[in-house]
Amino acid sequence: MLDRYEVFRVDADGTLTRVREVYQYPPVNSAQISGLAPNTTYTFVVQARDEVGHLSPLSAPVTVTTLPPPSCAVRSVVRQWSDGFVARLVVENTGTTAVDGWTMTWRFWASQQVHGIWGAKVVDRVNNSYLRVRDTGRNAVIPPGGTVSLGLVASGTQLPEEITLNGGLCTVADE
Repeated sequence: MLDRYEVFRVDADGTLTRVREVYQYPPVNSAQISGLAPNTTYTFVVQARDEVGHLSPLSAPVTVTTLPPPSCAVRSVVRQWSDGFVARLVVENTGTTAVDGWTMTWRFWASQQVHGIWGAKVVDRVNNSYLRVRDTGRNAVIPPGGTVSLGLVASGTQLPEEITLNGGLCTVADE
């Protein structure tokens, strides 16, 4: 009896790297693969495995190309004082494809601390020099021409700059 499907990425040298296992209880006919780079071509194959461990032959390869990073524009409204600021960022999807799930990163110096954030969730501090945030779930989709707003209260005087959305560099303008 079928136990699961194993999804493999076929690397340029032909090496297979397992990227996903899809168990059949409950039955499903798709798999979501994460961690893919934008605007990159990938090839995948699938193999079935039964409960005893018998393997089917590999499927025919399927080649896909991920979407390019979204193009975006960020407008910011900032109120600053000597040792901190509050910023409201309005992120516009200037591309032609909806963004469905987003991560933003911007320069955020090691000495700075986030005191509050809304419209996003903090993911991590990349190399202690960049702050990475993601959508809250309720604001994951940004249609073409649409916007999402988020804000933060932080210490320090370095305002958000070098802002990226899903890996694509945004143009930034103050309101």
